[in-house]
Amino acid sequence: MTLYNSSFENGWTDIDGEIQQPNGWTIWYAEEDTQNPHDSTPGAVFRKPEMVHVLKHQLPPDEQDLFILDGITTFKMFKDSGSWYGGLSQVVMLDKGKYQFTANIFGDLIKGYDSDGKIWADDPQGRDGLFSFGIDDHWISEPRVIVPGEWNEFLEGWYDLEGVVKLDVAIMCPFPLDNAGIFADKFSLVRLEDPPEEKRGDPRVQYARTYYVFQQDAKWEDHSLLVKDLFEMRRTIGFSWDDAGIGNLDTRTAMMVALDDEQVATDWFDEYYKGVNVGFVKTPEPPPTKPAPAGLISLHRQTDEEGIEYFLNKVQPEWIKLVGSVENDAPKYKDWGAKNIDIRYYVHNSKPYIDTCDVQGYLANFDKSLETNIDYIDAVEDLNEENYADPKVIAFCIAMSNEIKRRYGDVVKLCSGNWPVGNGEGPALLEWARVIAENKHLAGYHPYHPVHPDWAEDWMETQAEWYHLRHLYHIDPYLVANGVQVEWLGTESGAVAGVPQGTRMRSLIAALFRKEKPIPGVARLDPGFIAAKKHLALVDANSVGPLDPTGGWKDSDALNGDLDRYIALQLRLEEKMQQWNQYSDNRNRGTTIFTVGSGFVGWPKYKLWKYEMEAFADALA
Repeated sequence: MTLYNSSFENGWTDIDGEIQQPNGWTIWYAEEDTQNPHDSTPGAVFRKPEMVHVLKHQLPPDEQDLFILDGITTFKMFKDSGSWYGGLSQVVMLDKGKYQFTANIFGDLIKGYDSDGKIWADDPQGRDGLFSFGIDDHWISEPRVIVPGEWNEFLEGWYDLEGVVKLDVAIMCPFPLDNAGIFADKFSLVRLEDPPEEKRGDPRVQYARTYYVFQQDAKWEDHSLLVKDLFEMRRTIGFSWDDAGIGNLDTRTAMMVALDDEQVATDWFDEYYKGVNVGFVKTPEPPPTKPAPAGLISLHRQTDEEGIEYFLNKVQPEWIKLVGSVENDAPKYKDWGAKNIDIRYYVHNSKPYIDTCDVQGYLANFDKSLETNIDYIDAVEDLNEENYADPKVIAFCIAMSNEIKRRYGDVVKLCSGNWPVGNGEGPALLEWARVIAENKHLAGYHPYHPVHPDWAEDWMETQAEWYHLRHLYHIDPYLVANGVQVEWLGTESGAVAGVPQGTRMRSLIAALFRKEKPIPGVARLDPGFIAAKKHLALVDANSVGPLDPTGGWKDSDALNGDLDRYIALQLRLEEKMQQWNQYSDNRNRGTTIFTVGSGFVGWPKYKLWKYEMEAFADALA
C-alpha cells in the first residue's frame, strides 16, 4: 500500500471550527504554551494552529494554480500572529523494498503587507518555516528550511522498509509572523528496488523529441489557442532555443513558433546543434471571446407591474423571463432595455407528455403564440424543476431540444431542464448536456440561495457549492471534464427560507473571516457579518436543512422583508457569478430574480413592489 489521500482530495473530519483532519491521516500539534526552542523572548510559546482544507473555487483566480498542485484541494496549516508546531502522520503497510517519500510544501510565510502585496519572511538563519520527516516516531533528518513564497519539494529516501510503518511530517513556524503558514499538496511514497541512476546528459531511453519554441516576447492572448492544442496533444513547449537543441537524442525537432526570420533559426541550429530538424509554425487567430453578459441579475415576471420599465431602462439586463400570458408584452420589454427574453409557457400537467415523450403534443399548447411573437422571444423553456434522475425526463428534454432546433433553427433557443436548486451531477445530465451543447441551447437552473435571519450572509458563502452555485461549482466541472461545455441561465432565483440543523457545515464558515484573503464584498454585508462572527464561536455550526419553497424573502423565517439585506445578498451572488465567468468564457449568461406582480395571488412572500424594483435597479446599475 502507498499513501492514502496523498493530495488531500478524499475528504476530512471536522475536529472543531479550526481543525480538519484529512481522511487517512492523523493530525497533531504542540499544546498551547509549549516552550518554543527558537525564540526565548517572554511569551514566545507555541499556539494552536488552524489546519483546514481549501478548495480551488475558494481561492482567488490568480492563486488557484499557485496553491494547488494536484486536483481541486490543498491543505493549509497556519497561525496569524503566533508561532506553532504540528504536522501529519499516516500508518501504512509496505512490502519489503526501498521507498522514497516526497512532500510538497509552499511557504506562505508573511511578515507584513505593503502596496504590492505580501512581504515574505526573511529570517537570516532561514528558520521562518522548518520541515522534518520521521519514520516510526524517529526523526530521520535535521529540520530543513521552507523557503517563503514558493513550493519546496522535500525528497526523503531511499529507506529499506517493510510491514507496518508510521510516517511523520512536522512543520515548525517558530516566529509570530503576520501569517505563519504553509500549503501542503501532492505527497507521494514510491517503491523502487534500487535508487535510480543519475542521468545528466544521456537520455534514459531514446525517443523522438519535438520541442515547440515560443519567442521571449510572446503574449498569452496571441498564442493561447495553440498552447491549448499542444497541451491536448501532450507536446513539449518552452522558450529556450538551447533546450530545443540539447541532448543526446537520435531525433530532435525544433518547431519555431511565430518567428519572422526563419533563416536565422536554421543557421543558428546548424552552428550550435547540428542534426536538429527545424520547422516553423504560425499561430492561428484565436476565436472571439464570448462577450460578458450585459447584466447578470434581472427579473422573472409573472404579471406586469409598475416599476418594470424603470428597472429595464436602468439595468439593461442580458435576460428577462416572462411567464404565461404576458408574452404579448415582449415588444415593449425589448424597447425598455431587455437584451433577450426567455418565456415559460405554463402547461398545467406535463406528466402525460413526459411519460410518452410527446414533444409535438406539448408544443401544441403554445406553438401558435410562440410563432406570433417569434421576433421578440429569444428562448423558450421546456420543463420546470422535474427530477433529472428520471430517464423519461431526460429523454423528453433531449427530444424537445432537437425539435426546437428543427423548427426554429438558431432563431429561438430552448432553455432546457431548469433543474431545482441543489440538483446534483451524473451521467444522465451528461447525455442531456451533449445535446444542449450541440444545438447551442441553454442549460437552465434555479439558483435559489438559502437564508435564515441569523445565517443569510454565512450561507451565501458556505452553501454556494451545494445550492445557488452548484451548477457552476460542481455540475459544470463534471460536464467539462467529460468534454461538454454549456451556457447556463438561472431561470428562477432569490432568497428562500432554510431550516438550520445542528450538524457541522461541510464548508468552513471560518474561511470567510481569516485574514489571509478576505472575500471581496463580504465586509459590507452588515448586520449579517456581525452575526456570522458571533456564530463562529459555536462548536457546532448550523448547516442547512430542508428549504421552504413558500418562504420568500419577506417571510419571517427568511429575511423578514429586509430589502437592503436582500439587495446586498443578490449583489454578492452576482459578484460570485462574475468571478466564475472570468475563467469560464462568460458561459453563465444571467439569473432572474423570481417575483410576482399585484395581479398574481400566488407566492406573496416573493413579491417586489414598484419602490422595491427601483431600489434593486439602482443597486444593480
